[in-house]
Amino acid sequence: MTTQKVQILEPGGLAIVSTPSMEYMARVAYEELCSYIAGSSIDFHTVNFRKFSRGEVLPKVLKNVRLKRVYLFYDFNGDSCHDAFVLQLAVSALQGAGASSITLVMPFMPFMRQDRKDSPRTPISAKDFISGYERYEKVERTITLDIHAEQTQTAFERLSDLLPGHVIFIPWIKERFGSRLNDVVIVGQMLAVKNV
Repeated sequence: MTTQKVQILEPGGLAIVSTPSMEYMARVAYEELCSYIAGSSIDFHTVNFRKFSRGEVLPKVLKNVRLKRVYLFYDFNGDSCHDAFVLQLAVSALQGAGASSITLVMPFMPFMRQDRKDSPRTPISAKDFISGYERYEKVERTITLDIHAEQTQTAFERLSDLLPGHVIFIPWIKERFGSRLNDVVIVGQMLAVKNV
């Protein structure tokens, strides 16, 4: 049985754009999409980040994204406040380059534990972080994994897909280890690797 590839009806096609440290995940998504999409209407490339001596960062989109639906794979693996602002600069660069829409793919989002006012004179940081990048008109959707609490969904003004990680990981673990599940230990580690 052969599956027929779908045709993209977008005028510019699709573009998978990635920060350097998300390149592996983005490339896997790109290859999966290419297996379903006919023709060469999908591009893959990374964003180049230039860092100046005083710490300012200048993102540059390396290829043409004009009229393309862009999926930006972005991660937070260092200073969350710095990375949150660099995200806004990357979104601004994509919008300025003529992307028809931007979908943010962020497996981890900072500030999600700060989703309510738990004491006087404190911000609701999750809302402020999300509104910081949603202010760009071309941002249509956010895709992320395992947010801290369901009520955080109210912080999004635009479309959001909040995917539970167990839907992916539990079937994989069962398939991989089968009857040896009692011998499995899962260890999580957060790496502090700077992407810019």
